[in-house]
Amino acid sequence: MQAQISAIVYVFSALLLAVFLTRTAANEPWYRSALMMWFASTAVIFSFLYTREISLLLLGTLLLFLTPRPVEQKLPFCLLVFCAIPTSVAAPVPFPFINYLINADFQLLVGLLLVLPVLLSGQRPEKTKAQGMGSVDYFVYGYFIFTTLLMIRVLPFTSVIRFGAEAVLGTVLVYVLIKRVAISETVMERALQALYVATVVMACIALLSQIKHWNFYGLLAFDARIIKVAEVRYGIMRTSTTMIPVLFGFLEALGIILLLRQKDITGRLPSFGRLIGLLLVMGVIVSMSRGAWLASVVSMGSYLLLRSRLSSSNIVLILAVSSAFLVFSLLSADSFSTDLDPFGSFNYRKELFIASWDQFQAAPFIGDPFYLESGRFDELIQGESIVDVVSVYLQIVLQFGLIGLLLYVMPFLIALGGVLRLRNFSTEMDQQTRTLIAALGAFLLGYLVMIFTVSTTSLVIHYGVIFVGLANAAVIGVNLRIVAHRNQVFQQKLA
Repeated sequence: MQAQISAIVYVFSALLLAVFLTRTAANEPWYRSALMMWFASTAVIFSFLYTREISLLLLGTLLLFLTPRPVEQKLPFCLLVFCAIPTSVAAPVPFPFINYLINADFQLLVGLLLVLPVLLSGQRPEKTKAQGMGSVDYFVYGYFIFTTLLMIRVLPFTSVIRFGAEAVLGTVLVYVLIKRVAISETVMERALQALYVATVVMACIALLSQIKHWNFYGLLAFDARIIKVAEVRYGIMRTSTTMIPVLFGFLEALGIILLLRQKDITGRLPSFGRLIGLLLVMGVIVSMSRGAWLASVVSMGSYLLLRSRLSSSNIVLILAVSSAFLVFSLLSADSFSTDLDPFGSFNYRKELFIASWDQFQAAPFIGDPFYLESGRFDELIQGESIVDVVSVYLQIVLQFGLIGLLLYVMPFLIALGGVLRLRNFSTEMDQQTRTLIAALGAFLLGYLVMIFTVSTTSLVIHYGVIFVGLANAAVIGVNLRIVAHRNQVFQQKLA
């Protein structure tokens, strides 16, 4: 119990520091409600450490009471609290005559109790209209439908329904909410501000974790694969906060981009901007993840390119050359010395890809959800009795084949293409819109790099869907505003 109380005290201290640093947003209802949710949920999850069912019941009650009523406030509230609870805080919901109804976690509760009521009520921000299905939507929905249908091959019918329901409630509904409300410029700006505040909160947690040399949320992870209590690399504790280190480090880099964007818009950093910047940089470093570092460099470099006056074709060329260099470096991993790879990860990845190629040839188009039981990966089992498939791309192609991989990647590429096309109309945009497009494009590119080095554990898939949703909504919203502006100018000329 003493460790639980200490964890609550330290997380509370980090939250208070984050509130002090980001208090310029204190007048926003979503900000106040979300920070109250962080404080209250922290007390709940550590107090009821061994009774996850009670934790989830209390978390659901808090969501119902603290969620802001105006629809414009719900998305930023959702994005700020989404990472407040690790996915390891989960429990099966009992149901008569079957093992359990569904495996609930906090992200599923957000979808069920926050997002679903908004969608069912038909609420929308003012001055926005319903948008039809687009190509991004078809691929997002298609991926989750396809993967659910493929599970029929290996799971009982009730388990297939459960698999699909968990995907919809925990992931897809957030995308639908973003598509509905974030085409509003005001809601989009609040959503980005919520992401920024979330990165500052996690940076403050990481600071105290480093001071105490203790990952507080490690108490919640009975499964050591998700969050380790203390793992030291090069004399620095690898920090995870509420998610795996690589995702934490990448999100901290996105916080840096959003901080730079504020400076690009206003001409100056916000209050305590330099201190916040240092904390975010520290967060990237103490993730001690080469995948996070690489994705951070790519995302920040992409932001600087996308906000510049270079043509989209030149930017694509630069990115293509950089990608070719990156691929060449990865394929040349044998040349890395053991001094550069003391953890043996390069050699492990090499053996993993050899085993994966054999498995891929056995089921190239629709994969095998139980590929780890094929026997081809037995020699890669680690000390924690797992095979660490260290790439989302690899994991999807092995589970769901090339068709599944295509369905997963296409929304990112289409949304990124929309961002690049919008740059052709930059003369019709203000600085806020230009930097919005640049930031979201950088998010997508950085994420696509990050998932080369991490599996689908923790909140990795969730944030991919969030970034695609925000980019897609921004492309739709900016296009609508450009058309409206042109019509207004035309009407003025006629008058």
